[in-house]
Amino acid sequence: MNYFIRSLFILSIAISFDISASSDLIKKDRAYSTAEVFHQAVCAIQPYLSDDPWHIASLYNCASRELFVPYQLWSGASWGGDKRSSCMHNVQRRSILSQSSDKYAAGEVIVRGPVSWKDPHRGDTLQVWERAYTSINSYKYYACHKRGIGIVHNLSKPTEKYIRGLCRAPAGFGWKIGQRRTCVKTTIEIDEIVLDEKHHLVGLSYKYWFRDKLKFRYTLRPNLGETEIFLY
Repeated sequence: MNYFIRSLFILSIAISFDISASSDLIKKDRAYSTAEVFHQAVCAIQPYLSDDPWHIASLYNCASRELFVPYQLWSGASWGGDKRSSCMHNVQRRSILSQSSDKYAAGEVIVRGPVSWKDPHRGDTLQVWERAYTSINSYKYYACHKRGIGIVHNLSKPTEKYIRGLCRAPAGFGWKIGQRRTCVKTTIEIDEIVLDEKHHLVGLSYKYWFRDKLKFRYTLRPNLGETEIFLY
């Protein structure tokens, strides 16, 4: 009996070692929903070194505890790591929007631009991105500013006038998990950041309020842009 028990014990150790070794080959992503836990994970522990601009070491400042969100995260355009160039950049992107509510069924998200657009209400000309959801025939123009990215025109409602400086997506400097940023009548809060095992950004999710009413939760992924939308 003792020999049998000892054999089982040795076998269990061998299996455990094999599972542990195999698990190292499996990519492990981790989601962070609080600023302090996120800070400790990326700053208190020596991070992996990487030349990838999407590595969290190039996006998060441990001294100020603030996150830089590339404008390309929303658009899905490629990003080389330049944080000081113009926020308006070239993009021609199609990505798949996963189904997360009855209204926003699975379909494509198309972002392209910039294009010149003359505001019919103000008379000036802006550089904007065209953004379309194919599943619901939604077509809008977006512009960037130092506090984020916001809608400037809805092609489905051409007579509707939009205030400049709205925020529909986080972008630029000074972001923190759980800290809300209000731009005119709109508010945004990053509520989750996902990193892979080597601390590269995998995804960022945020909530969007319009006039203090929670409306949507979006998920953005590098080189893809919007991949999920939840309607409240």
